[in-house]
Amino acid sequence: SLFVYKMHQATGQQEGHKFLHVITKSTFLAISSSTILLIAAVTITLTQMNENGNVWIPVTASFAVITDVFSNFLCVILSYQSFDSWYMALCGSCHRRLLDSHTSGQKDTSQDVS
Repeated sequence: SLFVYKMHQATGQQEGHKFLHVITKSTFLAISSSTILLIAAVTITLTQMNENGNVWIPVTASFAVITDVFSNFLCVILSYQSFDSWYMALCGSCHRRLLDSHTSGQKDTSQDVS
């Protein structure tokens, strides 16, 4: 957080805002993809442990794999600048909250004597 804040100060207001936007977007997409991967891995592990001839167990495992692959594809696509409008439509609310929490959580360090 301090690194991002110092880069924001060093690059100027406009460039710093773009940098902050890219870092927030990349972090949010990476965490989303990792979370879905973890859920898929746990689902597959649990379905493999509970095989008892139920037809829904392989369907559930397959659905978990398909969901993981699709979410990875979507996260990669949304990371490109040409898909910013899609990203903001799908993830804009969380993105704005993350940016707001970052900017409101910073104190003015221009007065500090360090």
